[in-house]
Amino acid sequence: MQARAQMAAKLAATQPAVDATGTAVGSTTPPPVAPVSASATPQPSLSASVSATPQPSVSATSAPQQSLSVSATPAAPASRSTAVQASLTASTQPARPVPGPTAATVQPQGISQPGPSPQALRQAPQTPAAQPTRAKHHSKVGMVIGIIVLVLVVAAGAGSAWYFAKPQQLSRLADAASAGKPAVIASAMVDRNGTALTAGQVLPLSKLYTADPSIPAGVAKSVRTASNYGQMKVVTAGKILGVFPKYRVQVATRQLKVKTTVKKPSFTLAGSKVQAAGGAGEYILPAQLPGLYTLKIAGSDRTTTKTVRLNP
Repeated sequence: MQARAQMAAKLAATQPAVDATGTAVGSTTPPPVAPVSASATPQPSLSASVSATPQPSVSATSAPQQSLSVSATPAAPASRSTAVQASLTASTQPARPVPGPTAATVQPQGISQPGPSPQALRQAPQTPAAQPTRAKHHSKVGMVIGIIVLVLVVAAGAGSAWYFAKPQQLSRLADAASAGKPAVIASAMVDRNGTALTAGQVLPLSKLYTADPSIPAGVAKSVRTASNYGQMKVVTAGKILGVFPKYRVQVATRQLKVKTTVKKPSFTLAGSKVQAAGGAGEYILPAQLPGLYTLKIAGSDRTTTKTVRLNP
């Protein structure tokens, strides 16, 4: 035993010291190593110089595997064996696993991803809700206005059709034609040419109405029934609104015959001189509208005034 111990001491003195990786201290060139398989198990009884280079190898579980290289040397003394065991222990420790994808960062298929955070939702631009377009709003307003206008047009048309219907016109016309005021009578009457009469022209007629109330009553009745009353009858005189016939009372003129014994007479009718035809005591004056007239006859022997009645 003593001899072995001395030999081990000599060997230790002649062998260079090695570090934890099995490389001689102070040497710049690593000793050649013989690669062995990862399954090789180092024998503690051998003096070995180990160069362990971890080779990252990713398996299905992403855990790195350790690759070892061992070079066998002659057996060393007990103290040398302790250093080799420490070197083997350090070299056989698994290296820290290389960070890789973990279950926390890998999303399995078929699982929905979480939605955006509330902060992202707040920062996201808000899309304004769809508002009805002005064109649509205008179309609705236009539709309502169109319906109102249509109703008004229909109502106006219906009202006009009733107001300007012949019976309604004749009723108003009868009241005007039989009125006492010349202006109202003139608004309902025209001459044979369809020309509206004036208040001055119907003034003799209004005097006749006043002198004989039966005449305006007969005129009103004949106008309502659109029948003739002597020289008066209902005729159409144009259009109302370009649609409805306009009714008026047409009044015809009549010749005025005068008998007198005044010699070489001259005649003044309603303040205007008129030319007379005839002779031998019977004269024909120009045709006049129905009414009550004042006639002045002036002759070489005398002047006389008389009232002349000309019925319709």
